[in-house]
Amino acid sequence: MSKRLSGDELMRIKAIFMPYAFAQRDALLKRNGTFAYYTSADTAAKIIQYKQIWMRNASTMNDYSEIDYGRECLRYARESLSLGERFKAALNMCFVGLAEEVEQAFKYFSTTIREETYITCISEHAPPPAHSEEYFGRLSMWRAYGGSSGVALILRNNTIVGTGNVALGAFSSPVGYFTPQQMAEELAQVIRNIEGSLQLLQSIDRSQLKDIALIALIFGVLATKHPAFSEEREWRVISAPRLFGDGTLLDDIVTVRETVQRIRKIELKNDPNNNLSGLALTDILEKVIIGPTNYPRVVRDSFIALLQKAGFADAENRVIQSDVPLRHIL
Repeated sequence: MSKRLSGDELMRIKAIFMPYAFAQRDALLKRNGTFAYYTSADTAAKIIQYKQIWMRNASTMNDYSEIDYGRECLRYARESLSLGERFKAALNMCFVGLAEEVEQAFKYFSTTIREETYITCISEHAPPPAHSEEYFGRLSMWRAYGGSSGVALILRNNTIVGTGNVALGAFSSPVGYFTPQQMAEELAQVIRNIEGSLQLLQSIDRSQLKDIALIALIFGVLATKHPAFSEEREWRVISAPRLFGDGTLLDDIVTVRETVQRIRKIELKNDPNNNLSGLALTDILEKVIIGPTNYPRVVRDSFIALLQKAGFADAENRVIQSDVPLRHIL
């Protein structure tokens, strides 16, 4: 007889199918790590004012070829050493015909993955020994995302880490900086995990197991980047309405850099009715780092005022001026 999973059991099952992601998750939780959202001062101010974070369509990412890279790595892994066939065989040992159901769903989703997926990206902040990030941020991220006046919002891990929240309608994952060969090694580990956990996997609801296997494949595409980008230490929060449902995310049509586009909004507020806690701005925002800017004092004073209006009693202590001497060449 199958059973629905408790929260702890769900995490255990997901770790079988996503070993790298859960190893990264456990390591971050062990050190109580935080995240940095590097962006422009204008965007950071709007996040605080409106208590929302935008998720943009995957096709509008800085380099949408990243999705092609993840897809190619997964294709290589599935064709390498018959790993694809071994993965299907392992799934069918759990439930007869399960592999074919997962494959059919993955083929459908993979054709619409850019158009039907929404993503926001954050970066792990200051893991040892890079403690200087606590005060200065990361130079490469200022250069890439700060613009002429950059700000980093330092976020606690209480809601972001996990592997997803059905009520919210979004799932989070660390990015894997894999070569195709490393992706093959990850898939081989997943197969070994399944084969070593058959009794557990056969005891749960078939539809839940199908969804977890499907998510593992999709995240193999959406959360994989070339190893050259590894210094970013990126995590992605991903919304796929057809797969995860809408949750509490809001839809809107906005203009970004003169491009009209649909976005999804994460509301930074707690929602007891949907069992969402730790998501309020005052719960999740630890501090603000003011990055390279021509007017550091003006920007710092403005963010102190913004935090005070948002309900932070100790706003002045939460805003740090990085003093990074980054020049912007015109």
